This record gives sequence, C-alpha cells and structure tokens, in this order.
Amino acid sequence: MSERRHRRLRVNRRHPVLVAMVVAVVVIITGVSREDPEPVAPVFSMAEPAWIPSVPAVTGLSTAWYCPGVPASGDTGVGGSVVITNPSEADVRARIGFLGAVDGGAERVVDIAARGRVSIDVDAEATGDWVAVVVEIVGGSGLVEQRMFHPSTDATLVSVTPCTTSLAGEWYLADNYTVGEARNVVVLSNPGTDTVVADVALHTDDGIRTTFTGLPVPGRGVRVVDVAAPGAGARDDERVGVIVRAVRGGVVVGRYQRADDDVRGAPSMSLAVPTTAAQWWFADGDKIPGVAERFVLFNTGTSDIEASVVYLAEGMDPGTARASVIVPAGRVATVDSGTVSGLPEGAHGAVVSTLDSSELVVERVLTRYGDGQRVSSITPGVPVRTDGLLPTTWWIPAGPAVPVDRALVVLNLDNVERTVSVFAVGGDGEVPIAGLSDVVLPAASRVDLDLLSEVSLNQPLVVRSTGRILVERRLPSATSVASAWAISGVPVR
Repeated sequence: MSERRHRRLRVNRRHPVLVAMVVAVVVIITGVSREDPEPVAPVFSMAEPAWIPSVPAVTGLSTAWYCPGVPASGDTGVGGSVVITNPSEADVRARIGFLGAVDGGAERVVDIAARGRVSIDVDAEATGDWVAVVVEIVGGSGLVEQRMFHPSTDATLVSVTPCTTSLAGEWYLADNYTVGEARNVVVLSNPGTDTVVADVALHTDDGIRTTFTGLPVPGRGVRVVDVAAPGAGARDDERVGVIVRAVRGGVVVGRYQRADDDVRGAPSMSLAVPTTAAQWWFADGDKIPGVAERFVLFNTGTSDIEASVVYLAEGMDPGTARASVIVPAGRVATVDSGTVSGLPEGAHGAVVSTLDSSELVVERVLTRYGDGQRVSSITPGVPVRTDGLLPTTWWIPAGPAVPVDRALVVLNLDNVERTVSVFAVGGDGEVPIAGLSDVVLPAASRVDLDLLSEVSLNQPLVVRSTGRILVERRLPSATSVASAWAISGVPVR
C-alpha cells in the first residue's frame, strides 16, 4: 500500500452500453435514467422501509443508533470502539449505553461539538464477553459506526461496520462458516427494558438442522448463539444461513466470525440485514492474485430460486461475465468469482438478481492476502428498496488514520454521466479534498478514489454526487485492507 500512496487518482470507466445489459438481465431499479434526482418530502405517517444503515430522513428530539457488539473480555489487544460524529452546525449530546456488560458503567454521556467527533473505547468503559452499544443523540441524528480490534503478529486487525437506527423483528445472515476451527457466533442485543424472546434457525445443506426456540434476550442485555457449538449447532459446514425472529418486539443482530485456514482469515463483525430482496448491489470487488471473492446467496423461502450474478467490469462486453445459480429452498448457494468465465482480472462491481422477482439475502466474502496475513470482510449488498429510492450522498464518521489508495469505491447507478466530490468535515464546514472535486463518473460506471491528503485523515468525510451512487470503503487492517459500507444519506428518486 505504502509504495502507491502518491499515485494519482484512478478513474475506471465502464462500458457505456453496460446499462442496457443490466436492464435486460436484472431489471434495474425504476427510474435510474432520471436526469435530475429530486428530494422526496418526508412522510410522517409511514415507517421507513427496512434497509441499510442510513442517516434518518426526519430528525426528532433524538436519534438512537444501535451497534451489534464487540468483545470486551479484557484480553490484551481485543476490544472495540464506537465512533460518533456530529456533522451538524450545532452541538449535541450523546447518551451511550452498554448492553450485556457484567462490569463497568451502564451509561456515559458526552458532548460533541458542531462538526466534531468522539471515539468511545468500549472495553475501557465496560467488560463482558460481548458488549453491544446504544447511542442516543439528543438534538440531532449524527453518524455512528463500530470498530472491532484484534491483535496479529504484525499490527492490529480491524473490522468496521456502520451501526443502525432500526430495530427489527427479523434478521438474516447468509454466510456462517464453521469449517475446521472456525468460530461463528450470532450476537442478539436488546436495547429495551423488557425481555424479548427470539427463535434462531440454522439452515444447512441438510435442511434446518437445529432451531433454537424461545431464547430470552434480557432487557438491556445480550444473548449469544454459537452456530458451531458441538452437538447443538452446525459444525464443519461451509454454508449455513441464519434467521433470527423475535416473537414480539425488536432486537439487533450481528455476526462474529473468525477463521484461519486456506480460505479465510482474521476476525470480522457484521451487522445482519433486516430484509430480503430480489436484487442486491455491490460496489467493490476484485479478481486479482491475492484476492478471493465469493457471493453467498441464502434462499429463506419455500421454493427454489434461480439467481444471476452480473459483473460490472471495465472493457468487458455486456453480458460476458455473469454466473447463474439455483438456490434451493431454505438453503445457501455460493458463486466463486475466480471461476466465472469471461471475468477479466481487475476491479469490478456486481449486481445479484433473481429471475422471477423472488427474494433472498446476499452477502459477499472478500478475502485479501497481504504479507502472510489473510483478511476476510463479510459484507451484505445494498438491497433494492420497496420505494425505489437511492442516495446521492454518503457519510464516513472518520477517515483512515494513514493515506490509503483506492480507499473509496463509488458506483454510479444512473444511466447518465454524473460527477462526484469528497469533502472533509471540520470546524470550518465541508472542505474540498484536493483532486477529489467534480470527478467525472460515467454512466453505469465505477470510480476508485484515493485518500492521500492530510485533510482526509481521521476526519469525518462526506461523498456527494450529482446522481445516485453506492459507496464502499477500504480500511487498513494489519498488512492488508478490510471492506465496509459508508453510511447512506437520505435516499431520493
């Protein structure tokens, strides 16, 4: 990474007629060719559809963010933090609650200056096998993400996930790997005061092997399900889908996975998804030596589903690189990008769609190899919203601590050329980052943006486009990088 720090910005222009292929194959979201996206007036009488972590469209007296949890056992080098950013022009106060802690303070209150941020060291505030965090921001909405740390021989491994503003009664995890010594646990947290009862179903190649029914998740507490528990879970399975259903009320669900074999490496913590969809988008992806990419598709329904993975790569004829797969009812199927015929080496995005509008869950496992260290990032795609809206703005609570090339991956979801700009957020407002203003984003294209300027380091960042986009980020993790989504702004038409 370091020898490329001063490399200039790279812009990957995709085939201009790619969008015609995508429309024919996967039925692109309604209205993608609209020239000028228009903001949608908030509708107070309707709940927001279940989607990805995003800044709330309507700000009330306070906004609650829920983080899935970090290990806080006190082991050396193991722990996590929560980054809270206030991008507004007014000071706000945040109440931070620690769920599942067996020791330490139950709550902490911090003031966050306008356009400022704070980082809370979770394992320094509370101890417990797993501690989930609730951040209530009074007087604003803010931005919150979770970072989990784990020591390695060279440096610290980092896994980042945005926190969410939504509780849900159902959560889904497509990828739950338990081969060999791999560890895979599902963390359920309950920010309410009353106990929530939940059922957890494990879907394997042999069907629903084990269902944990009637699990109580105590108020302000955490409950952990070991997917690979001997005699009770799904040991030595490459494909396990998980469904968590709360009998009444809402919970937050995350997945901790750790493996160290020829396929995967490094611990990761991911937020589950609260919805199924017929189409899932991914901005980032690579087919190069030292990178392994696999899409994991989980059919939560009762009928088999045929799905298609369409890759968005530079210099490729429409329809050349795609893969089709049958996902049996109630089971998991995988697509290894390295085996897809016609997919050239290099960076790409992807869209996964069902051919008959049936709904499923899709995650991507991206493993990068760097100086003997494997880093696996498990990332859900961005599902199609029921209202068809998409964001033009994405937020990052804190930029990288060191310069990173190809740090941001931006995918244009409109059929027309757009521009994209990146700003650092500080005391003087939004400051343009040199070389990242009005970058041309061709129709249905992907752009890789380097974060090399001192202005971008450790600062909140905002990515703004003249059209609708997706933004993934790459963060240093030991000798490699990990992937995570930015936080979506308010979706528009």
